[in-house]
Amino acid sequence: MDECQRFNIQVVAYSPLGGAGSAAKKGPLNERTIQRIARKHNRSTAQVILRWLLQRNCAAIPKTVHAHRLQENSSIFDFELTDHEVDEIEGVNRDFSFCDTRQHWGYPLMS
Repeated sequence: MDECQRFNIQVVAYSPLGGAGSAAKKGPLNERTIQRIARKHNRSTAQVILRWLLQRNCAAIPKTVHAHRLQENSSIFDFELTDHEVDEIEGVNRDFSFCDTRQHWGYPLMS
């Protein structure tokens, strides 16, 4: 991420909240660290994830078909995560991708 910013490359988080179906159970919305931080800020886990991306200068493309979630996803500008919380979320890693390009297109865009 830092390397991209150094060269003015905008990083985009595609499907940052996970996906529908069985994969969503493994998704970031169910991560205990994020749930704890969300409770502390009286926010949803989606809002915390989107705020974390915003604070890291990462564009996000969350998808929803529900009007209330669209409103919720856009309500992330009136709170901030602490540096410690950003670091905690940064430490969450499951080595799992919801958009495995090898599976969909036969080409490994991510490693």
